Amino acid sequence: MTNPELIEEISALEERIKDLEHSESERKRAEEALLKSEEKFRTIFNGASDGILIADIATKKFFQGNSAICSMLGYTKEEIESLAIYDIHPSKDISHVLDEFEKQARGEKLLPKICRY
Repeated sequence: MTNPELIEEISALEERIKDLEHSESERKRAEEALLKSEEKFRTIFNGASDGILIADIATKKFFQGNSAICSMLGYTKEEIESLAIYDIHPSKDISHVLDEFEKQARGEKLLPKICRY
């Protein structure tokens, strides 16, 4: 390689290093923002006085419930994780509950309804 080619190569490598450093700092900022967001979610979820259940859309099984829902239903958090929608609603309400669940999964706005426990 000639001297001008080496200088050009070094310049290109320096530019690439700057790009990588910028990408790394962007990744760190995104990671910090995600951690803050997760912390906010956990605080709201765990501190809510309303019962909250998070379910898998396909299986209708719960994979997380807050303390309020555990108190309302009389289950531990571990027990909640072994249940599905079918396990906590009366059989005569299941078709309505599934319809509402599917609407919510599609992002449709739901009106509050009173559920029997």
